Amino acid sequence: MHKTTNMNDDEAFAAEAKEIRSGLLLGLEEASSAPELAEFQVRLKDEIVRAEERRNEGRHRLELKEHLFRLRLLGDSLAWRLLHPHAIRNLAKNDGRPPVLCDRRPEVEKCMATVRQLSTEGIPAIVADLTHCLRIGDVVIVRHPEMPDIVEFKATLRDDRYRHQGRTGRQLHRMQKTVEYLNRGSTEFRDEQAPRLSIEIDVPPEYDFLQVQSVAATAIRDGASVQMLRPRQWVGACRLECNPIFPAEVHQFTDLHLCVGFLSDALPDLLHEVPPPLNWPINLDVRRALMEGELVIFHIIDPRLIEDGRIRVLLDQRGSGASFEVRAGGDAFQCSEYFLRQILYGFQSPESVAEAMIALAVKASNLGIHATAFGRG
Repeated sequence: MHKTTNMNDDEAFAAEAKEIRSGLLLGLEEASSAPELAEFQVRLKDEIVRAEERRNEGRHRLELKEHLFRLRLLGDSLAWRLLHPHAIRNLAKNDGRPPVLCDRRPEVEKCMATVRQLSTEGIPAIVADLTHCLRIGDVVIVRHPEMPDIVEFKATLRDDRYRHQGRTGRQLHRMQKTVEYLNRGSTEFRDEQAPRLSIEIDVPPEYDFLQVQSVAATAIRDGASVQMLRPRQWVGACRLECNPIFPAEVHQFTDLHLCVGFLSDALPDLLHEVPPPLNWPINLDVRRALMEGELVIFHIIDPRLIEDGRIRVLLDQRGSGASFEVRAGGDAFQCSEYFLRQILYGFQSPESVAEAMIALAVKASNLGIHATAFGRG
C-alpha cells in the first residue's frame, strides 16, 4: 500500500487511488490474450465496486468521483483496443451514465461470467458498464471489431408478450437494430427520421502523434511547450500547475478563425468519437499523465487551411466551431463538426480528413445519394 507523510486524509486517499489506477493501467498494457483481458476486467470491476461502496460511506466524495471517472477511462481504452471506431460510435448512441455496479450485482456477475467463459474460447468481450463509451447492451462480444454481438441481461424474467414494450422494449429494439446496422450497413430506428446508412471509403487516416509526443514530453520536462504543425495550426502542452505558452506565430496571420481543443482526462462528450489518450501511439508516461489530469494538451487550428475548390468551410459565428460543405458530382454534401473533432481531438492530419470527406462525397454521389449530411453515424 502507498505510504504517505504530511498529507491530510483526502490527499492520502487520492494518492492511494492513483497508485491503484497505475497498477490497473500496467495490467491493461501487459494483457493481450482474451483470458488476460477478462481478468483485467475482473480487477477493474472489483475496484469500481470497492470505490462505490466507500462513496456510500460519505467520505472522500470528490476524490472518489474522480477515481471512478478515471477507472472507466481504462475500460474505454480496452473498448478502443478491441473495437472499430465506427462500432464504438454506434454503441454509444444511448442516453444515460454508467450505473452503480454495487446496486446491480447479479447482472454484473452474469456479465463477468460470460466474459470469462468466452475468453476460454479465445473470444474477447467487454462489460459495457466498465466504460463510459459503450451504452448499448451489457456485454459486447468482439468476434469481429466492426460487427460485434451484444448481450443484455435482466435481473428478472419478463413475459414475452411485453418484452417489446416500455423502457425494456426500447432497449431491446435499439440493441437489435444496432447489431443489424453494424452487420448490414443500413437499417431504420424508431426514433430516427431517416434510415441510418454506412458508406465505406478506402482512405487510411494519417496522424500527427509524433509532434504530440514531442510537445508533451517537453512539457513534462520543462513545464510547457508549443509547436506549429502547419501554417494556421499549433499544438501545445503544459503541466497542470504551469501556464501554457501562446504560439508567437499567431500574430503573423490576419483574419484567423481559431478552433481550440483542450485534452486531458475530462472528455466525456468525445469518448465515443476519438480514441482516448491512453490509446494514442505515444509514450506510456505521457498517456498516464493525461489520464491523471496532470498534463493538458491544447490544439489550435484555423479550419480554412483545408479549404479548396471542393471543400468550403462553414464557420460557426457564435463560437469556435466549423462544419464543411463538399462538392461532388454536382451536389453539395454537408460534413458535420465530427470531422473537425477528428483533427482537434483525434490529431488526424487536416489533409487526411479533407481526403476522407472528398472520398465520402464522391462515393455518395456515385451511389446516387444527393444533398445529405455526413458524420452523424
